[in-house]
Amino acid sequence: MQAVSRRGPTAVNSAKAYLDPQADQMAMYSTHHKKLVTQ
Repeated sequence: MQAVSRRGPTAVNSAKAYLDPQADQMAMYSTHHKKLVTQ
């Protein structure tokens, strides 16, 4: 997971979407939520 996350959120979302399409929406929400909190 860490090796993939270093490549960026896009790679992580793509991997999750490939493994579980339904989890992609949750991954996108989590990514945007983290960005809002960080900024």
